[in-house]
Amino acid sequence: MHISNMNTLNKAILINFITILTLILLDIIFFTINNQYFPLISLTLLFGIYSYIYFSNNILIKTKKYSLSLAFPIILLLTIPFINIRNLLIQNIIFLMLIINSLYLNRKVLRTNFLSIFVSIFILFLIDKNHLIITFFDLNNFITFSLNFILIFLTLSTLIRWYNKNIATFRDTLDVLEQSEEKYKKTIQNIQDGLIILGNNRIEECNDIFANMVGCSLENIIGERLETFIEKEHYEKISKYFLELIFDEVDTISFETNFINKKNNEIIRIIFSAAKVEFFSSYKILATLKDITIQKNVETLLKNNAKLLEEKVKERTLELEEANKKLNDLIQIDGLTKLYNYKFLTTKIKEKIDNSLKTSKPLSIILLDLDHFKLINDNFGHLTGDEVLIKLGKLMKNIIGNNGYVGRYGGEEFLILLPDCILEKAVEYGELIRKKVEKYNFEEFNVTISGGIATFSKEDNSYSLIDKADKKLYEAKKNGRNKIIH
Repeated sequence: MHISNMNTLNKAILINFITILTLILLDIIFFTINNQYFPLISLTLLFGIYSYIYFSNNILIKTKKYSLSLAFPIILLLTIPFINIRNLLIQNIIFLMLIINSLYLNRKVLRTNFLSIFVSIFILFLIDKNHLIITFFDLNNFITFSLNFILIFLTLSTLIRWYNKNIATFRDTLDVLEQSEEKYKKTIQNIQDGLIILGNNRIEECNDIFANMVGCSLENIIGERLETFIEKEHYEKISKYFLELIFDEVDTISFETNFINKKNNEIIRIIFSAAKVEFFSSYKILATLKDITIQKNVETLLKNNAKLLEEKVKERTLELEEANKKLNDLIQIDGLTKLYNYKFLTTKIKEKIDNSLKTSKPLSIILLDLDHFKLINDNFGHLTGDEVLIKLGKLMKNIIGNNGYVGRYGGEEFLILLPDCILEKAVEYGELIRKKVEKYNFEEFNVTISGGIATFSKEDNSYSLIDKADKKLYEAKKNGRNKIIH
């Protein structure tokens, strides 16, 4: 049976000491009463010896050799009471055989601790100047000496073995701890993020990555308070998270904060994640720190670029809108007078006719033409003629306002489209324009205008409506000009 724990070994030691006390007690009793040796002493002694050997020295009684080695002294001792052994030589031989047998069974201890055992016995007798050991154990008696020698030997061997076993266990434990510490340090250093261990809000351990983050050596970091490396306003905000973790309100914490690189005073953006863990019967805070400074800078850059791009897009959109407006103007606006052009007017008339057909709302148009405009061009030049067209266009636009659409229909002709306008109202607009033109002061000459008015009916389309107005205009010119006919 193999002994794997100290409790069994302690039992063996206890049995050994009980055997010694039993021997001493029996020695005192029987030698006092009969003054002679009693075999029970040896039997009790050998029982203790072999119990010790069996339990403490890992001897497996599986072979005949061990069985015979154990059986021999027991049989021998059991026969002593029935044999009258008075010869001292025979007695000595018997107990010498017992000693040899015990030493054989205990040879494993002898092999490893031989010198230690006998040095211990030698020192024990050297310091015994008053021969107390010899007197107490009755070592002058050869039989008692032989038995007690075995007991002393086995007791010392047990103590030495117990000491060696504990020392070996202690050394093994130290080796395991050293290996664990080495693996632990390698693990810390191999982590890709910064790592710190906090105790009482002071840094007890960290890796090189964290040291590089804060721009300090490991020696200058260990023992420092955590807030030494965090922006003050940020630490005030995050301190509550640590309290929640310490008082077990949460299992883990994680937040973004700003650390300071002491070497160059740069701000480092960190994701700080921590948990409370047990280290050798005490609680520490284990934290990892992920540097997201580059990521945040890229995000800021992208955000700024996005804003810049948005502004550029807006600016470009305005430019496009302006370009479209200009293009629209080119399509819809007359370049000289800045009034609507022929294309816009014809399209808009069709649109308004369709609307009038659906809603039955009135629709009127006024077609105007400058009287004797060719004479102005011939006598005063085309630039003067253009100036007259521009001024008259503005005059008409001011009179109509938002009540209709004023456009240059072609050459010196103007067309005014009046949605939701009955004939009578259209006549009023026509007469007002005619009178204003007649009174307009052009300094070197006077200008008059003739016009024809037409109102939409269900049989009309855009061409027929314009044609009706054109016929009225022709009639006005035929009847002396400077007239509006409807």
